[in-house]
Amino acid sequence: MPDDRFCRGCGNWHDKKAGAPYQSLILMTVAAAAILGFVVYSVVTAQAKSKFIHPEVEGMDRSAIMNMQNFMASLPSDYTGLVAQGNMSMDHGRYAEAVVCYDRALALDDTSADVRTDLGACYHALGQIDSAMVQFDRALSLDPNHAVAHFNMGVVYHTLGDMSKTRQYWNRYLELMPESPIADTLKSILNSL
Repeated sequence: MPDDRFCRGCGNWHDKKAGAPYQSLILMTVAAAAILGFVVYSVVTAQAKSKFIHPEVEGMDRSAIMNMQNFMASLPSDYTGLVAQGNMSMDHGRYAEAVVCYDRALALDDTSADVRTDLGACYHALGQIDSAMVQFDRALSLDPNHAVAHFNMGVVYHTLGDMSKTRQYWNRYLELMPESPIADTLKSILNSL
């Protein structure tokens, strides 16, 4: 005996009491669930986007992230161009941009003590003391007489409060650059330590 809820005329299942086709009820339920799911997804996504934290630079807002992405896309691909862009970014106090440039340049040629020293100075300016020290150490291993690397290593140790190491690096700087424009000031600071 055929099921009396199935209508061969319209092809729907009918509820005898309500008179409405089951198929319509199922479609409405599925549609409601889909709409509810989309609304929940939209709210969760909006909340996640509003709480987005850049994985490398905490506190960076979305427009700054877009600016950095545009900057990175526009970078030159050659060593000289990357170093020049890094120097310009560093000169304008855009240390995170300079780090990107110097890192890319060093990926092409890692033999420059000057670039390593500039990279270390950028890390120091960003408060990344350990990374700064690594770069200054690498610069000094490439060129043990790199005066600016000695000076900057002294700055790092001064920041850390290690006056013995500060003296060591700044005295070496003064040996290498006795006529430096900052020599007298540095000597005065060393005498007060």
